[in-house]
Amino acid sequence: MRAPRQSIVTSYAHMWPRSVFAALAQAKTSGNREAKADALSFLDNPGVYVLYRGDPPTPYYVGQGGRLRSLLKRRALNPRSLRFLSWNFFSAFVVPNKAHRNDLEAILIAVADPMENEAKPQLAEQKMPKWVCDLLRGVCSHHHFEAA
Repeated sequence: MRAPRQSIVTSYAHMWPRSVFAALAQAKTSGNREAKADALSFLDNPGVYVLYRGDPPTPYYVGQGGRLRSLLKRRALNPRSLRFLSWNFFSAFVVPNKAHRNDLEAILIAVADPMENEAKPQLAEQKMPKWVCDLLRGVCSHHHFEAA
């Protein structure tokens, strides 16, 4: 009998506001701090995160870390933190395995192409053959792309 397949991502949060970290910091004086902290306990694990900015939010930066909560909290609350004012939402993916974190980070960078990432994915990219380039040119010449 086969062992159950284990997902590389054990939990995730999608498009949460960065203000959750300020709300938690402000809750130190109120009685509901523990409940709020418990709701973020999954972020005490290692994983990969995406920072978004703009309206509509678009991926701005993809990174990874050992403890997502401390990393994101530092980026959200420390004015001297790199990218402090540059984002308003985040997604976080808990990924216990370091090799899987590297792979997921590379995939997200390759797909989202965030403007702030200088790192290039360590993935084997397939070059587009000439006949596919010709198809692409044909598709693009038949469609009008309007500026938003």
